[in-house]
Amino acid sequence: MLEGTKIPAGSLVVGTPARVVRQLSDTDRQKIALNAEVYRYLADQHRTLERM
Repeated sequence: MLEGTKIPAGSLVVGTPARVVRQLSDTDRQKIALNAEVYRYLADQHRTLERM
């Protein structure tokens, strides 16, 4: 994409140069949110182990 290109919210963008592939579904958004929660949990676990 060219500098200054506006990407619609909720879009899946891939590649170099970037291109909009599709809009994310509600299921996609839920999976992304769950993945972020799991990532934060694992990061917390890792930090706890480092202190031991």
